[in-house]
Amino acid sequence: MKRLAARLVVFSLTSLLFMELVFRFVLPACELPSSVQGEDGFQLYDPGYSRSGHYSEGSIPYPRSRWFINDAGWNSLFPYRSRAERDRPLIAILGDSGIESFYTSVEDHIDTWLFRILYGNFSVYAFGRHSQPLVEMTLLMERIDSLYEPDAFVMFISHDALRQSLLRGPLDEYHYLLPAPSLGTFVSVSPSERRPSVFARGVLRSALARYLLLNRDLLRSGIPLQLVRVTPTYQDRIAPLGDTCIHDLMPMAGWYLLSRISGMLEDRRLLIVVDESFLRGTLRIRGSTISTDESLSAEFMLLERLSSGFDRIDFMNVSHEMQRDYDNTGVSHTDTYNRHLNGHGNNVVAHAIAQYLRDTGTLQRMLIEWGDRNGSTDRD
Repeated sequence: MKRLAARLVVFSLTSLLFMELVFRFVLPACELPSSVQGEDGFQLYDPGYSRSGHYSEGSIPYPRSRWFINDAGWNSLFPYRSRAERDRPLIAILGDSGIESFYTSVEDHIDTWLFRILYGNFSVYAFGRHSQPLVEMTLLMERIDSLYEPDAFVMFISHDALRQSLLRGPLDEYHYLLPAPSLGTFVSVSPSERRPSVFARGVLRSALARYLLLNRDLLRSGIPLQLVRVTPTYQDRIAPLGDTCIHDLMPMAGWYLLSRISGMLEDRRLLIVVDESFLRGTLRIRGSTISTDESLSAEFMLLERLSSGFDRIDFMNVSHEMQRDYDNTGVSHTDTYNRHLNGHGNNVVAHAIAQYLRDTGTLQRMLIEWGDRNGSTDRD
């Protein structure tokens, strides 16, 4: 009996070791960086935990896209330097999962393409984080400005970024807006304190654990692995207002956020980019599949109308350029496994942005102003 038990233990350990090696070297399991909460509650990735890796999806892990976390905590190939350390103007790109872009290799991100398209004459820094609402990006812009003083901003907006600015969200990882009627404005509520779980970080070092939890998606199937420990700071003060009230607040919240951005820009420009082609077909929202229609792009139209009231804020819908490219090439813009842009789609969008910045004279003005401030227009 003891011999049988010993053999069973040896067999189990050997099997686990074999599967660990398979999902590490033969069918490499999904790898993801670990989040950490930075100053003022902003979510970053911890380069001290994992600097680089490969993202994959599916029971047979595919595709493999490479990510790289720089010293500043963002998924980007570029080191981020202050204005005093840079030798060229800076374009800062903000957005959600499309800019964070774990679904395409870091060499094919929008910021990387834009840097190439502009021949390296401009630094391009990306600040992408999945599901970032507009309020988070607004506050992040102010933080970015204090660190890097960009010469222009580009912001990618999802179809519900404004609405999500008025919701705390189930994960409580982002700021949200709360109306302050007595002040005639809004105040931002900080996310709760979040600390990464040392135990979860240790578990996810195992390739077999990553395969089961990430590729087989057991985390969403009730497996109790707490990735972060959240210490609630505030009670949810927006939910009691109800959906109708939140919907009615959206125009005022949009105006408040754009006004705040406009005041920060001074003589610089912000280009807001949307992609209505994302809304075509069907979307899975909160567990139910719905047909996309005009109601989903209503937020885009609201933000376009509001942004027209600000001289320094431009609005661009890249779906027209993407449709034109598809008609000419027949090449898909989206990833095989999800609706995010692939490398070709990122390339098309980057070219559209570069062309817009050229046509409006933004690039030329940036170069002239940079040369005037620094006494030269030379760049390496």
